[in-house]
Amino acid sequence: MRTGTLEIGASSGPGTYVVPHMIEEFQQQCPDVIVHVSVGSTAEVRHWLKFGSGHVRCHLR
Repeated sequence: MRTGTLEIGASSGPGTYVVPHMIEEFQQQCPDVIVHVSVGSTAEVRHWLKFGSGHVRCHLR
């Protein structure tokens, strides 16, 4: 069994229409993983990545 957290940052289009379906499928396979989603404009997501407040991060045990 996997546990932990998965943090996702996405722009508004994917964050609204694509990511929720992906999370639903993911959580069927890994129900004990907590998923956090941050949705922002493309410029905000770039800013998060550029200045380190957003990055690819997944902590599973």
